[in-house]
Amino acid sequence: NVVFITYALTGPYWPGVFRHQGTSVDSLVESIYLLPGGLFNFILGLMATFIFVFLALGVFMRASRSDRIFTDLAFAAAGHRRGGPAKVAIIGSAFMGMLSGSSIGNVMTTGSLTIPMMKRVGFKPHVAAAIEATASVGGVLTPPIMGATIFILAEFTGRPLVEILAYSALPAVLYYVSLYFYVDIKARKDGLSGLPKDELPRFAAVIKEGGHVFIPIAVLIGFLLYGYTPFWAGASCVLVTILVSYLRRGTRLSLHRLIVAAEGATRVAITLSALAASAAIIYAVMTITGLLVKVSSIILDFSGGSLFIALVLIGLMSYVLGMSLPVPAAYVLIAALGAPALVELGLPLFTAHLVIFWFSQDSTITPPICMTAFAAARVAGAPPMKTGFQSVLMAKALYVVPFVFAFGSLLSPDIPEILFDFVVLCGLFVVMPIAVEGFWARPLTLASRLVFAAAGVFFLWSAMGDMADGWPFAVAGLLCALLASTLVRRDKQAGTA
Repeated sequence: NVVFITYALTGPYWPGVFRHQGTSVDSLVESIYLLPGGLFNFILGLMATFIFVFLALGVFMRASRSDRIFTDLAFAAAGHRRGGPAKVAIIGSAFMGMLSGSSIGNVMTTGSLTIPMMKRVGFKPHVAAAIEATASVGGVLTPPIMGATIFILAEFTGRPLVEILAYSALPAVLYYVSLYFYVDIKARKDGLSGLPKDELPRFAAVIKEGGHVFIPIAVLIGFLLYGYTPFWAGASCVLVTILVSYLRRGTRLSLHRLIVAAEGATRVAITLSALAASAAIIYAVMTITGLLVKVSSIILDFSGGSLFIALVLIGLMSYVLGMSLPVPAAYVLIAALGAPALVELGLPLFTAHLVIFWFSQDSTITPPICMTAFAAARVAGAPPMKTGFQSVLMAKALYVVPFVFAFGSLLSPDIPEILFDFVVLCGLFVVMPIAVEGFWARPLTLASRLVFAAAGVFFLWSAMGDMADGWPFAVAGLLCALLASTLVRRDKQAGTA
């Protein structure tokens, strides 16, 4: 805020395109405090209504120990599999994302259980921390509660929240598919096993004891689908969460826990309100000084009319700005500066904002300042920077999916087009970790590794356009994957002989 306020006051002294007429302190204060586009703009209004209600819903669900039920379900489903605790981290963080909308909150809840378990079965500390960090970032991308940013996105684009959640579902699945197969290959390569079944909860028992915690989530989705406002749906679900908690002793909200939950929701709301106010001031200053138009012009000039280059510039901008800003503030700033340029280059408004929403998550795991990775490293006792670089290697979908939003059909109204992109991207995320790690059933030769990499390139290229143009590349990717599998089997037989 200090930087932007200083920029507003010192406009005539800035070089080149950043120069503006400047403003006095009195005029700036009046503009920020009194005008509708200032401090009390739509961002703070969202915080006082929709965002607060959904924050309270997440806090009350955690207070009823829903997070424990979700973690137990994840352990029951995947704890015994190869590298089981890592897969538990992935599944558990997806569930927790439906509650918290906070990547660091995910790390501190699921990570406190999964990271020690991952280290126990043989994962290196920095790898365990990176798995939990990247899985927790995915929780913020997972409907129906995706943090404060998704409500700002809905306001910017004018799209109904339920429509945004619907379009976000398959990309979130893709993110977790990429993590799951990376973890599976990593566990294969290191010869890691899962946890003994007799140490794990039974799926049926967990459902019997805690299956009722899914009722509020189902009610929320139902209300949104029936056209109720997000505020009404969220507020109703807070009440449903409290009532449903009394169905079982383990989730029952006592008077003390109700008070603690209410206090916790208030504390989170106060913190996010300060962030929302900061974002509102930044947005107001950019409007007053004309910076919005200027930065858009700069992006258009540097891109030379190329949408691909513009997306790269937006990604770099989100990375740099995100190092010093929380995700909601970073999103507001980047969306205000970059979305008009992307729209000018031909992207629909909704697509441009969803691209920026995904890009705005990367700074939380990308060195040198990556708070989610640092939080996970602290739990794991791992080097923070090493954890950050490992997180970047794992979170490939975070950088791939936005480009598919822009050039592919994941946001198309045509369901066959969406499903085609989803399937070929699943293929990409299956073969990519094999090529990166150089391992499948055995260490790969250079030839096998290159063929797997070629399959990934073909799968990715097939998603960059319509299905009619992409299916030959999808077939080529499938044939490359089959050829690589044949080479691996041949090498294995030759090694056995």
